[in-house]
Amino acid sequence: MRPKQPLPAPGQSATWNYKMIYLYKDEVVGSYSDEVSITVTGEV
Repeated sequence: MRPKQPLPAPGQSATWNYKMIYLYKDEVVGSYSDEVSITVTGEV
């Protein structure tokens, strides 16, 4: 697990990328998903 990232400063934006994988009893099962991206914008 990645550490938490702070939100961008007001008026700035950042792209965050995510991939998911299934865990069963703390064991990895299957393959990673395709990567998805979201744009996060800092606001006041």
